[in-house]
Amino acid sequence: MSLSNSDRLAHLERNLRESIRGQEHVLPAVLERVTIGESNLASPHRPKGSFIFLGPTGVGKTQLAHILSHALYDGSDPIRLDMAEFNSDDALTKFIGDHTGRLGRLGHILVQHQKGILLADEIEKAHPHVVDVFLAILDAGRVTCGVDRTFDLSGFYIIFTSNLGAADILRARHLNFTQIEKHVLAQVSATFRPEFLGRIDSTLVFRKLTYEVQVEIAKMHLEREQAHLAERGHLITFHDDVLTFLLQVGFDKYLGARPLQKAMERHIRYPVALASRSGAVKGILRVRPARDGLTLVPFTS
Repeated sequence: MSLSNSDRLAHLERNLRESIRGQEHVLPAVLERVTIGESNLASPHRPKGSFIFLGPTGVGKTQLAHILSHALYDGSDPIRLDMAEFNSDDALTKFIGDHTGRLGRLGHILVQHQKGILLADEIEKAHPHVVDVFLAILDAGRVTCGVDRTFDLSGFYIIFTSNLGAADILRARHLNFTQIEKHVLAQVSATFRPEFLGRIDSTLVFRKLTYEVQVEIAKMHLEREQAHLAERGHLITFHDDVLTFLLQVGFDKYLGARPLQKAMERHIRYPVALASRSGAVKGILRVRPARDGLTLVPFTS
């Protein structure tokens, strides 16, 4: 492995451990597979690595895919497929084309990309015939689209996400994580063929976000927001109650941390943008809660 690859993987590990909070148990398996893949030691004629990320919405599954993609492919986003789009009777045609020569959604992606992170969101919603296509890809690293147009996927990592068992994770009160994990994996085994699951390198169950983890995530986002604004000339400090406010509006029982970024844009970036445009507030500012949001006031102490 070249020095540049070694440095890149070391940076990736640091970034994952800093950014993915509350899911430390999944990181070793991800890093192990990526290290093998980036060392050119993955099995030939197969994707470089494959994962299925299980758990509720907003707990870090998609974020982990984004961090991997940005680190391994020069800042590029994952190539996302919403598998709910491929659940009808004509799903296979939509996905890989047909005898008329149409390539389907996957074929068009592979014309443009020879490597990357292929993110198949909510794989449990896909038609079984489409899942069988992935079974063949995981086995041979190739797929035929349209009329005998064959593509090589050995340069890709494939990440499947699924919410199977998510409701049980959120409802669990008296079960430890090992019991929850066992229950979720049982649902997965009942949904997918063993041949499909057996070809995935790592099947990983994400935890729901505890209040302590939510606090960590909110603090991390506030620090990043402060740096983002400072780079643009806005020196902002945050009143202590801002964190409490963001915990109330930025997290949801069913959506996890997904609403947090929108909440910060609405309640922090938008007021800063208005103040900056009008010139009404200048200099170092403090953000503090108001009755229905956050307000900017001059920093006086």
